[in-house]
Amino acid sequence: VGGCLGSAPCAGDSGSAANAQWKGFIGFDMTGVPAGIQSWEFANINMNQTSVSGAPYATLGGTLLLDHVNFPTLNAASFNTASLRPIGTLSTTATVENKTLPVLVAVQDDYANRVARGNRTQYRLAFPTVSDFDGVFDAAVFAGPNTLNVRYFLP
Repeated sequence: VGGCLGSAPCAGDSGSAANAQWKGFIGFDMTGVPAGIQSWEFANINMNQTSVSGAPYATLGGTLLLDHVNFPTLNAASFNTASLRPIGTLSTTATVENKTLPVLVAVQDDYANRVARGNRTQYRLAFPTVSDFDGVFDAAVFAGPNTLNVRYFLP
């Protein structure tokens, strides 16, 4: 999964003359999740915000949002792939720390559609404002470890 700084997922704007929007992508392999789950207790995505450049939280809408998405291959089309559902706010601060958000409904949906979705659960990070057009690189970087923690019950 790529990002605006090497392979780390990040979101913000580029700081170039055009101030292109950056969106981050993260996915998790579900092939190890067994068939026949009776019920789910929780599913949480944990993303480690390791650095912040510029002022993305102040200038790009104040919240970093997480969407549930599905894309067979990460490419340019993935940038605007329709969201399966908005998950919510992952972060509102530039504090370097682990950010956690419940994703149970998304994981359950991906589990129910696991064959069609390639046994993956996938997410996109983005600020609500495309760019502040100030020519400054503004981004939140999540260099990891980024994890998906689930608990389920089998019969």
